[in-house]
Amino acid sequence: MTHLTVWVTIITFLVTLGFILWRPRGINEAIPAAIGAVIVILSGSVSLSDLGIISNTISGAAITIMATIVMAIVLESFGFFNWVAEKLAEKAKGSGIRLFWY
Repeated sequence: MTHLTVWVTIITFLVTLGFILWRPRGINEAIPAAIGAVIVILSGSVSLSDLGIISNTISGAAITIMATIVMAIVLESFGFFNWVAEKLAEKAKGSGIRLFWY
């Protein structure tokens, strides 16, 4: 990897992180992340074979995280969390300490 590639990668990372934290005009975080990923791939820092290895390594965890998010959205849609919160508040009988432990 050349010095130019290293600097392009570092600068791309910092600019991407800045845009993700700044969120000008309320843009979604995925847009600067995707643009940064494309720049890093085009610069040659990450090859397509590296992407395959990364995908293979994190695929199980990524599927688990996405499934958890979908499950939480479905449970929230029919009020499961509100119901559980009400039941726990009833069971605590006004005690903040008991509510904390429940």
